[in-house]
Amino acid sequence: MYRMRDFIFKEVIDLNGKNIGFVGDLVIDFNLKLIKGFNVISNSILKKDTNIYKNDILSLNPVVISDKFSKDEALKFHDIRIMDVVDKNQNVIGKIEDVIFYENSFYIKAFIISSGLLYDMLYGRKILSAKKLILGDKNILYRNYIDEEEKINEYEN
Repeated sequence: MYRMRDFIFKEVIDLNGKNIGFVGDLVIDFNLKLIKGFNVISNSILKKDTNIYKNDILSLNPVVISDKFSKDEALKFHDIRIMDVVDKNQNVIGKIEDVIFYENSFYIKAFIISSGLLYDMLYGRKILSAKKLILGDKNILYRNYIDEEEKINEYEN
């Protein structure tokens, strides 16, 4: 399994060995729960950021080697990182801090949620399944399904 921190600031080069820049963010498809590729920050001030997609990546270790680069707009992890994760009652659970995804398929398994520094130190961060999260305009909805046994215990108390 990979996490975002495994790729941030990793060097990106093309087939000729030319340094293109470094990985600055992940390009994601939240609906498919898929990491589509990486957003590459250029070393040159004059050049814009580019994206590289999973199918165009030839190697990931020790540097990212790609044969194609794209300048299209895409949803980046940073775009969702600033959004609140809320439950069905609009209670804020926290903010997405990191993502966990499979090595070969790049499908997202889970998101790591931070509820604030003090809370995280006392109780730890939460890990929520990607299948239970829905991306909205202003926040991310956590669909927490309670099984029947938990409902029974709740009514007895």
